Amino acid sequence: MRHVRMSDPVLSWPRVDCVQLWAVPVVYSWVGLAPYVDWLDAQECERAKELRFERDRLLYVQAHLWLRRLLGHHLSLEPGRVEVVRSPLGKPLLCCDSAQPTQLHFSLSHTHSALLIGLSFDGDIGVDIEKLRPVKDLEPLGNAVLHPLESLELWNDATSDDDRLRRFFRVWTAKEAYTKALGLGLSHPFRSLCVRLDERSFELHDAVTEDTGATATSGCSIAADVGDEGAEYAIAACLRARQASFVLHRLSGGAQFSDPLPGEGGTMVCGPSGGVGEGRQPGIAN
Repeated sequence: MRHVRMSDPVLSWPRVDCVQLWAVPVVYSWVGLAPYVDWLDAQECERAKELRFERDRLLYVQAHLWLRRLLGHHLSLEPGRVEVVRSPLGKPLLCCDSAQPTQLHFSLSHTHSALLIGLSFDGDIGVDIEKLRPVKDLEPLGNAVLHPLESLELWNDATSDDDRLRRFFRVWTAKEAYTKALGLGLSHPFRSLCVRLDERSFELHDAVTEDTGATATSGCSIAADVGDEGAEYAIAACLRARQASFVLHRLSGGAQFSDPLPGEGGTMVCGPSGGVGEGRQPGIAN
């Protein structure tokens, strides 16, 4: 098994309620991956083999290698020793034997040429990332997944086609992040969720769960340049039934799994009350 230098600087984690988001561009090449593939467990290897297209296999393998790299660091384990299991609904979880006394929660999302990993010590987390791209038949798609109030805002308040597309993907990723935090994914009815966007945050009301107090009411939502090709991505993250601060770290496309992780840096993109932290990072769009 390939060993990683465990001499990373201690990553800045200012408070328990601070969520760490890691955005990583995907390099579509097997060059340099071979020494690290044995980090993956049998289930991950089997899943990679099942994927029909090589591009999808590369995306899957790189996403799970980076996930293990980050989890291993925070658990003080070799990446290949991190044990990941799945809930009955398919949500990936850390095996109890792998976790430290303070439970680490994670969420993973990938799209086209970028992936997003969220880490939290303060409860279940969900993240989602989508590349902003033209959508064929946006109106019927919107009618199928958007709450009526969201549809009104999308078609009446958007100032341009680009603005409409950006709003759609920010709403979509917020819903995905929320349902992933609940462990439900796409099985939850998206039209029952109503998202209200702010500059870099969102508030969400869930008609299905709000009576039980299980709803996550707010989270982080931005549009950002996190890939190496200059494209814009919608990014969203939230904790289940909690407010949090969100710090975004961006690794370069040339980053290697054996490279020490940065000990400082990252940008506070959203505070626990939905506010924006200081230190605006170039490449983050409103």
